[in-house]
Amino acid sequence: VAPPNDNIAELTRGKCMNRQCADRAVARLRDPSYSLEEFREDVEAAFPELELYTNTHLCTSGWSGIEEYQRTMGALYSTYCLARLDIDGKEIFTFGVDSDGRPCHRPHGTTANKQQDFYDNMSWNNLLDLTRRAGLLYQDSSAELQVKPERMFAFLALTAVHDIMKNPALLPMVQGRHA
Repeated sequence: VAPPNDNIAELTRGKCMNRQCADRAVARLRDPSYSLEEFREDVEAAFPELELYTNTHLCTSGWSGIEEYQRTMGALYSTYCLARLDIDGKEIFTFGVDSDGRPCHRPHGTTANKQQDFYDNMSWNNLLDLTRRAGLLYQDSSAELQVKPERMFAFLALTAVHDIMKNPALLPMVQGRHA
C-alpha cells in the first residue's frame, strides 16, 4: 500500500517512538532533581516527529517550521511546569531557567517588577486544579500529587504531534484508488 504522503514516509523511515525515553519523562516529571533540560532531551528522543516541524520554511499557520517547533516545545515545557507547580514550576513559569535548565528563583532583567507581580498574584491553585481536572495529576491517599502515567504520556504525545500537518509538504494525499 502506497503511503498517503511520500515526504512524510521518507522523513519518518526507520524512526519510531522511543518508549523508554517517553516513560522516563513521565516517571521523572515530579522528581525535584529532573531538570527542564533533561525533560527536553527525553521528549526529543521519545518523539522523533518533532523533527518534522523543521522540514519546512512556511506552515499554513504563517509561522516557519522552526517557529512551530518552538511553540510546540513551549507547550511541552508548560506541561513540565504545570506538573511541578508545587516543586519549581511557578519559578520556571515566572523567572525562567539558567543555562543548566534549573529554575531561577528571583526576577531579573528589565521586566523584574512584572515577573515578581506575576509570581505573587497568579492564581496558581487554578492551574493546579486544571491539571487535576484534566486527569494529568491526582492526589494520592496521603494528599501528595502524583502523575497519572498513561494520561500524561498521551498528553505529551498529542502535544508533540498536534501541529505537524501545518506543514503543507506533509499533508496526506487521497490515493488514486480512493478518489
